Amino acid sequence: MLAMCKRTRGRGPSAPTRPMLWALAAAVACLPCTAALAASSRAAQSAPPLHAYAIAPGALGHALDSLAAQGGVQVAYAPELIAGKSTRGLSGRFTPTAALKRLLDGTGLRWNALGPASFVLMPADHAPQRTVHALPLRPASDDASTLATVNVSGALIGDARVQTATPVFTITAAQIEARGFSSVSDVLRNNVFATGSVQGQQEAGSFTQGAQPISLFGLGPQFTLILVDGKPIAQYGRPYNGSNNFISVANLPLSLIDHIDVMAGGGSAIYGSQAIGGVINIVTRSHLDGGAVSARMGGYADGGGASQRMTFAWGHDSGRLHTLAALEFANAEPIWGYQRSLTSGTGPQGGSPPLQAGILDYGTIATFTGYPQGFLAPPNGCDQALYGHSTRLAGTSASRQYCGSSTLGGYRTYSNDTRSYDGLLKLRYRASDSVRLYADAMWDWQEQRWYPGVPGWDADDLPGGVIEDAASGHILYPEKYFAPEEMPNGVFGQMYRQRDVLYQADLGANGRFGASDWTWDIYHLRSGDHARVEEPLLIAPLINHFFSTLLGATGNIDPVTGLPLYRTDAAAFFEGVSPAQYAGFARDVGETSNTALHDTRLTIGNTAWFELPGGNASLAALIEAGGESWQEPINPLFADHAVFEHAASGAAAVARTRRRRSS
Repeated sequence: MLAMCKRTRGRGPSAPTRPMLWALAAAVACLPCTAALAASSRAAQSAPPLHAYAIAPGALGHALDSLAAQGGVQVAYAPELIAGKSTRGLSGRFTPTAALKRLLDGTGLRWNALGPASFVLMPADHAPQRTVHALPLRPASDDASTLATVNVSGALIGDARVQTATPVFTITAAQIEARGFSSVSDVLRNNVFATGSVQGQQEAGSFTQGAQPISLFGLGPQFTLILVDGKPIAQYGRPYNGSNNFISVANLPLSLIDHIDVMAGGGSAIYGSQAIGGVINIVTRSHLDGGAVSARMGGYADGGGASQRMTFAWGHDSGRLHTLAALEFANAEPIWGYQRSLTSGTGPQGGSPPLQAGILDYGTIATFTGYPQGFLAPPNGCDQALYGHSTRLAGTSASRQYCGSSTLGGYRTYSNDTRSYDGLLKLRYRASDSVRLYADAMWDWQEQRWYPGVPGWDADDLPGGVIEDAASGHILYPEKYFAPEEMPNGVFGQMYRQRDVLYQADLGANGRFGASDWTWDIYHLRSGDHARVEEPLLIAPLINHFFSTLLGATGNIDPVTGLPLYRTDAAAFFEGVSPAQYAGFARDVGETSNTALHDTRLTIGNTAWFELPGGNASLAALIEAGGESWQEPINPLFADHAVFEHAASGAAAVARTRRRRSS
């Protein structure tokens, strides 16, 4: 058995632990400062916090929403109070009260502070009453009255009839359009709660390069629940990192969204363990009178990533029936690494280029140490036609020469080539004054293409993981990365492909029990996702046979080392292979995944169950039953370990049933 070290990277030794004596001495020396620091800390805590604001001039309502989101405050007001009012905007660092004062300047409004981060707006000539009442708080002679609607920016929202004490961050369609986002993923990854990195289009070689997962607070995407119009949606078929199911937002149509509510953290009490990181509710358009057509285009100065999107929408009221139908077409080009200087792979001028082809030399069995002693020099030099004529001889001496290319690392995508077609249909029928019927359907077909990087071959799968030169007795380790010129139709013909179909449909009714304050809602929903991924991969038996023959395998074994003997044809190894030869050991390997979800829910609620001194008591109760399933059969090539250095993502079928009652 030969223990070999090929190419490794490591960290230096850790810094030595400092003696406890130093820490103790430092603590004693700081004792005289403790009182001063504590006083300073108390003063800092008592000072109002400063926040950075960037609020554009315009409608006061939009400005208050931005204030709530950027400053973490709640502002309550009657809608008619701000109707038609505008503000000059705000930019800079201010306390919440100073920021609110500037926004309200010239509007004829003022506020009453309920706390350090809660405010109620009122007319400037309205003086709040501060009279202290004795119980009962409301005289018996008072008549019951209905309060006007009150809007709360940055306030509490939750399920359709269940509210939580967690603030919600709302992103409107106008804000999405103003920022120029091109996908739902772009919108959500730019919100303040998306603090963690996730695998996706920029994670080459991951299981989910065709998906767009979302993470809140750095938790895995399986802990963020994503709803569409307050209802569940099927999960993406391929597991995240090969182990966890999650919801991808890649299939959701951007232009059909009315707004997005992000309830960060603490949603598991209502929504279950999937909502530990939070809940994202994507609310689609609900009403339109007439037709609308829109088109948007975008791109990048450095090239790649150009996108186009067209939307057709139509709505109509016909007596008791309202219909809304919409279609969206979206297209986006990929962004390649070679289109950006940071990811082009060229590196600093004068540096050693990445290896394109090389044969590591470990010496003979007598000099073997487990570490390479150099390279076997290319006898006829390198094939300079590869990688756009960038392949060259690299190395400091004849015994350490290999073939390298400075552009090798740029042949991978950081944004997928995407095309999608989306449809949305909503029907609302008012059966009576207290009963409404509804039906919704959303469908998406999407095709994505991406390229995780050029594939390579090495001797790992050969017997012993190395070869032995029969003439010299040297132990050799050949490795090579294929260039676009060696592949059929170049890298564009070798891109991974995914076709994905997502749907969600529900049928339900809601209304009120007679003239009471009790409301109800019942629906049945079905959702599913079908994904097919085709990957052009190297087949291990075929490619190992090809290079064994190319390198000159003799079929004999050295009795001393136990390694296969080769009449090493190094010159042939450093020559490029033809596209026909490449096609002889590469195959399209497909995997199919299916997920399905069905859910039936009954919700009963009352927002004025009975009165308390602090306001009305509310009650909401729900009964829910449903199930979900996931299937991803393993491709036989993966089961037989016939794919060269590639792991399968599935090989499972899971079904779960859920029942829930809560109030």
